[in-house]
Amino acid sequence: MDDATRQDLAALADGTLPPEARASLLRRIDASPELADALLDQHDALIAIRATEDEEASPRLRAMAEAMAASAVAREAASGRRRRGHPASAGAARGRPRRFFARPRAVAYGGSLAALAAAAAVLFSAGASGPSVAEAAQAALAPPRSPAPAVMAGEKTLDAAVDGVAYPYWADATGWRAVGSRTDAVDGRAIRTVVYEDSHGRRIGYAIAAGSPLSAAHGTRHGDFTVVRSGNAAIVTWLRHGHTCILAAKGVDARVLLELAAWD
Repeated sequence: MDDATRQDLAALADGTLPPEARASLLRRIDASPELADALLDQHDALIAIRATEDEEASPRLRAMAEAMAASAVAREAASGRRRRGHPASAGAARGRPRRFFARPRAVAYGGSLAALAAAAAVLFSAGASGPSVAEAAQAALAPPRSPAPAVMAGEKTLDAAVDGVAYPYWADATGWRAVGSRTDAVDGRAIRTVVYEDSHGRRIGYAIAAGSPLSAAHGTRHGDFTVVRSGNAAIVTWLRHGHTCILAAKGVDARVLLELAAWD
């Protein structure tokens, strides 16, 4: 991935990419899981440092933000070594799927906390924009493009998360097992989906949207959950730690989705 693309991804994530460039980049992201994954990393980075907006942020939080920036630079350097064919780096990468980290714009500014906070402020002030739940659910209904995440040892979650919100491990308790995943950009918002399948071959997409909550207008409330209809798809949405979660499926009753959402 070249530097110009990295800078454009950073600008898309923080809301400053010009409209004409935005449309072109979104088309590229839609065709490239690598770019979609990199956009999600941009959202992760900006979310992680939102606490630095406060000048009185604790030393621990500020240290975490600085560590995040240093980690981004380190990952970028490691990625560069792999591209140049260094044997040691390539060997270290064999044990896990390769992920590209799109360097936060603030790191290019020298990693200052003020710049990091400014980027986070832009992201959250623009967070109300983006797709609706019904629009984001189309990504959850699409077939997987990547393998399923591994199960976290000793945990009831998978080794995948959006802004710290992890995906559940359901196989033992409900019979729904993770069979694949995908990452998309929908109207500029990164959406990660894990696809689950039951013993009958039915599939459900569990999507989590990066950033602030999405709109679920015209849905029917069921306690903490909202059921949305879109064509012949059943969609259930709710908030976990301030993030929109979506279960979407065709050929699966909304009551099943509500039961799974409540289990989560």
